[in-house]
Amino acid sequence: MSILNLGIPTDNLYKFLAVAGLCCFVASLSFGMFFNYKFAFSVHELSLKRDLLDVQIFHAEDKSLQKDALMVEYNNLQSFIELQVENFLPIVFSLFSLALFGQVVASVGFYLWYHKTQIFEDKRSAKDLVKKSKNTE
Repeated sequence: MSILNLGIPTDNLYKFLAVAGLCCFVASLSFGMFFNYKFAFSVHELSLKRDLLDVQIFHAEDKSLQKDALMVEYNNLQSFIELQVENFLPIVFSLFSLALFGQVVASVGFYLWYHKTQIFEDKRSAKDLVKKSKNTE
């Protein structure tokens, strides 16, 4: 498949920068929403398990082996939840950085596209339109 058949703007570098920046921005937001949903679901599920263990610990006899085992499992689950949160923060930072990068690249691309290319194309189109209107009169 040729790259020209995809509709990717290859006629102008500034236009390509603008579209690539928008793609980075939209992709980072999409992945951010997906990972946020996945993270929230897993932490909620782990929190429910932790709460269930908390209730079981409360109802267990004071000095039983079962209570000790439940306490160890509770502490392991709590540390796993904290680890999940710590591992999620770099993902959020990376996606935020990608979104910011995409926004900057898109802004620069659109600015340069308009000021370096589009103004002159608009003037040329206006001149052509004036010429056509004079030729038809």
